[in-house]
Amino acid sequence: MPGKPVPYRLAALAGLLVSTLPALADDLAPGSWHIVSVGGLELPLDRDRMPSFEIGMDSTSFSATLGCNRFGGSLTITKASVTFGPVMSTRMACQPPLDMLESAFGAALETSRSFAVDGDMVTFSDVGGAGLLVLVRPH
Repeated sequence: MPGKPVPYRLAALAGLLVSTLPALADDLAPGSWHIVSVGGLELPLDRDRMPSFEIGMDSTSFSATLGCNRFGGSLTITKASVTFGPVMSTRMACQPPLDMLESAFGAALETSRSFAVDGDMVTFSDVGGAGLLVLVRPH
């Protein structure tokens, strides 16, 4: 039937488009990361509540926690740039120093514009190149 090939062509085109997504972010691959630094401040390592950052399998979304609230939203990655947003989060009251770190984390997400990958570590930076957020791949 003449109408049958169209879905197959669309499926092939969709498959081609999806297969190119990881190529845009091959240095910043989807999956789990640990947050080790926010705004130049190292995070306390608590194995029960390890600060984590997850890049969605489609490389267009993220979720994260520093140990109190959950953050999430959209993510736009190109070879040279990154933007987060809109960002959503839960709004629980957090004990110090997490309250301050979570405020700094939210600000880092809003102002991150570039990233650099060095092995298992990625650093997100602002438009001036100042490092805002450091993640490492778990081993």
